[in-house]
Amino acid sequence: MRVPGAALAVLAGPMSFGIAGPALILGDVAAGLGASAEGVAWLVTVFGWGIALGTPLASWLLGYRGARVTGLVAGALALAGTLLVVAGPTLAPGGPEPVANGPGLGLVLLGRALQALGAAGLSTAAMSLAGTPRRMGLATASLAVVGSVAPLVSSLVAGALGWRAALALPVLSVLAVPALLGQPTPADARPRALAPAALLRSPSFVIASLLALGLAVVNFGLIYALPARFSGWTRAEVGAAMVWPLLFGGALSWFVVAASTRVRRGVTLTALVAAGIAAAVTVTLTAWPPALLVAQAAASLAAASGQGVLAVQAADAAAEADRPAAIGLFTLCYLLGVAFGPLLLA
Repeated sequence: MRVPGAALAVLAGPMSFGIAGPALILGDVAAGLGASAEGVAWLVTVFGWGIALGTPLASWLLGYRGARVTGLVAGALALAGTLLVVAGPTLAPGGPEPVANGPGLGLVLLGRALQALGAAGLSTAAMSLAGTPRRMGLATASLAVVGSVAPLVSSLVAGALGWRAALALPVLSVLAVPALLGQPTPADARPRALAPAALLRSPSFVIASLLALGLAVVNFGLIYALPARFSGWTRAEVGAAMVWPLLFGGALSWFVVAASTRVRRGVTLTALVAAGIAAAVTVTLTAWPPALLVAQAAASLAAASGQGVLAVQAADAAAEADRPAAIGLFTLCYLLGVAFGPLLLA
């Protein structure tokens, strides 16, 4: 049964709420839990490690038990994690002094870890079921588009409903789990390796994964580098200005990935890599705000489009039975850019 394209987008996109959503509300979380800034910073780290662990495990489960079982397991993890995140009291303003690690923080961290495992499973399922470059582009573009507005949306939700509601946003991906229930269990359901040797020996797969990692490093590195270059701007002004290049790059990537079937893959990848390099060079040479925003748009477009185009290449490099593992490992490489980009910048 073919999964609708809209369901693929809903399965994949909300994971970005977990990655970028807490950026502007960590202070609210610290105040609400009576925790230190250093303590609540682990909310981002734990989610990142949850994705890193959950992605290859989800690809293994996909190959072993299929999308239906994977969707049910991942959805249950996401729901359980969200319940832990929203449970518990919130301190009133003027409450106890912050502490390094309050008991409420541990519960929220555990919830975030379970959310990440669930989100990784649903996102990996979406990319594995895409089947065509156009549908793959829809899934990857949803990640980029949601990521571009996640800090702003999470901030608005926190202001209206509280920070716990904002941290619960990744659970929206569970809405599309019913679309996976009609998927069959693989006929030859035998446990397979998390990283098949034939896959790791494939130059096409390795190149696709490394290029995706490089483009993600540039994109996420610039997201952290640019705010410091806008001298004299308030945080709100910088945040509002950066929504548009990120949104532009993420939305346009769907058209780029869909059109890539009509252009030689080498030409498309050369253009995307050139855009990523040009973005990085531009940020090092100028502090002119319009040029910086154009550079961010180019980096966002290159990373989001590259994820879609290169995911197709990675899947094509694998045998049919190894395709879930290929998508999982490829996606892991791309998501490592979330950590390596800011790390290399620092």
